[in-house]
Amino acid sequence: LQHLGSLSLYNNQLEGAIPTEFGLLTNMVFLRLENNELNGTVPRELGNLSKINKLSLFGNFINDVIGTEDPLCVAVRSSMSTLAVDCNMVECACCCR
Repeated sequence: LQHLGSLSLYNNQLEGAIPTEFGLLTNMVFLRLENNELNGTVPRELGNLSKINKLSLFGNFINDVIGTEDPLCVAVRSSMSTLAVDCNMVECACCCR
């Protein structure tokens, strides 16, 4: 799985936390997890996805605060063109305005 570049699991009624192991998929370019029933916080390990271009997490039950020095926020500024979250549930210094 380490060579996986795209994973779309949207609209699948997935429940629970986002697995921290997704952060090991270093060749991931697109990760779409929107419109499920995921909860908890955004794993900081996702900041390890140095090639990620789009990460979609909206439409879940994720509550989090992502600060400007957070590894995920650094990834957004350096390589990610889209981090899609519910801005009323995830306070993100780099993606919600």
